[in-house]
Amino acid sequence: MKAWKCEICGYVHEGENPPDFCPVCGAGKEHFSLMTIVVEKRAATASSVWRCSICDHLHQGESPPPECSVCGAPGNLFEPAADESAVSGNVDVERVVIVGAGIAGVTAAAEARKAAPDVQITLISKESSLPYFRLNLTRFLAGMVPEEALLMQQEKWYDEQRIEWLEGEVVSIVVERREVQLHDGRTLPYDRLVLANGCHPFVPPIAGADRDGVMVLRTLDDARAILKGLKPGMRCVCIGGGLLGLETAGALNQRKVAMTVLEGQEWLLPRQLSRRGGEILQGFVEEQGIVVLCGVQVHEITGDER
Repeated sequence: MKAWKCEICGYVHEGENPPDFCPVCGAGKEHFSLMTIVVEKRAATASSVWRCSICDHLHQGESPPPECSVCGAPGNLFEPAADESAVSGNVDVERVVIVGAGIAGVTAAAEARKAAPDVQITLISKESSLPYFRLNLTRFLAGMVPEEALLMQQEKWYDEQRIEWLEGEVVSIVVERREVQLHDGRTLPYDRLVLANGCHPFVPPIAGADRDGVMVLRTLDDARAILKGLKPGMRCVCIGGGLLGLETAGALNQRKVAMTVLEGQEWLLPRQLSRRGGEILQGFVEEQGIVVLCGVQVHEITGDER
């Protein structure tokens, strides 16, 4: 089976031919490239010490272990250690830096504190608010939960756990010096680094997508921006009939906003439901007063500056 990659958003399609359009971003088939996967065999290397390229754990033996005993990485991610004398002991862990303050980052920080009561833990967040449950943003949009209820933990918890919460954006990682560099010039040394930085919302290459009033929903600031100035009776179009699109449409519908959902595939939730299931769901959504249009592609978002 061949695989085709959308050069716009990275979606991978399996089949003899590329799809007519990308189900994620709507790009035409001319933007798909045939993927070629090449598996290279590791050249035989004589070594008695192997270093995990993920967590730097050192293993002594004539060959790498089946998997890393620390992080679980497969044995093919081990490399010969340059300094065989280092096997006398792995690096003492004194500083743990976690990039990303979502559910994965906060959980990693809490588990690290349980495992190492004296280690220094720094949690870096790109956002200005304390870590919150991102999955509840649509409930916040609907008015079902107040903003303060979004927080995973109150500020007191971070003080009690001695977890430093730091606002900043990581721009580079200097592995040789074991440090991360922030956008404001600060550097943070680490003995262990956890990357839990999640993802960012993808905006398809639609003409006019950069106009004011065209928004995404990924962060609390995004939700605040959507709610700002929202009035009953306003018209809103949600591009995408996936889980987040439908949840957002349902939330704003609760705010008495006139909602229209546009889905590029022939039915809603095409990755989760069969056509019949999607049609049943569409009927339920439309009963809530939401207009649903499937099998449509957005050509342009018009307007002046907004």
